[in-house]
Amino acid sequence: MFLTLISQIGEKVKNKLLKFVEFENFYSNYKPLTPYGIRSKNSWQLFKDGAVLKIHHDTIDATLNFRKNKPQNVDKIEYHLKRIPELPMIDNQDLDATELFLVKKFLINFKHVSELFGIEGKEIFECGFESDALLKEFLKGGVEESFHIS
Repeated sequence: MFLTLISQIGEKVKNKLLKFVEFENFYSNYKPLTPYGIRSKNSWQLFKDGAVLKIHHDTIDATLNFRKNKPQNVDKIEYHLKRIPELPMIDNQDLDATELFLVKKFLINFKHVSELFGIEGKEIFECGFESDALLKEFLKGGVEESFHIS
């Protein structure tokens, strides 16, 4: 509701209001773990659509419930989220060895996160892993942290 209100006022008033309510102090506690989350945080996106806000509020509630009900998985998920690399924009079909390694690392860590969320978490957080065949190809000739090109 607060962000919806702010999005409808002028830039100068918005900046004063954000300063008054110490929003930056609050926002500094939001510490995303992936490069994608960091980029999203840095964009300071304000949501105007009530349906979108509801989705975000529901996701936050689900995250808090997950943290409370599955504390044994939280540290493991955070570990893997921190290891997810930002993939280069893959517009071309010719990837070099570094780009292929980043794709492999992304798939490995995303699969672990997906498995740690379990069936219910996969649905809530929309993070089902569906790239087993591709990951299997990347894992030929080596273990997860190695990279072998043939």
